[in-house]
Amino acid sequence: MTYLPTLGINSDGALTLDHTGQLAPLLLDLAEQLNEDEAVGEALGEIADLRDRARAERELDGLGHAEHALDDKATRLIESLGHGAGPLDSRNGVYAIQQARQIAIEARRIAETATAYADRLAASIRQAA
Repeated sequence: MTYLPTLGINSDGALTLDHTGQLAPLLLDLAEQLNEDEAVGEALGEIADLRDRARAERELDGLGHAEHALDDKATRLIESLGHGAGPLDSRNGVYAIQQARQIAIEARRIAETATAYADRLAASIRQAA
């Protein structure tokens, strides 16, 4: 299981973050709760309706109530699934330390790549001006 998003570059050359490793456990929990609790299905339906309303409000050149209600509803559903947080494996202290170090290495790599990308983007903007 990955604890950080995977850094990539899309076909346009823009940086991307792949959150698949973080979302998979959350989706599994969601599927389980959906089978156990009808309210979860109702919440998902409300989120879909709010998203449609939020899009319609944006098309009318404004940010209305639906966008805030959508964020709130989605956040509450995520919190009910355990806040989307996954603990480090604590079965073996040495393994947990290795996980923490690997996370730090990946975070540094993401930061370095993002900084280099921002520098290249800034240089191309300066050249265009």
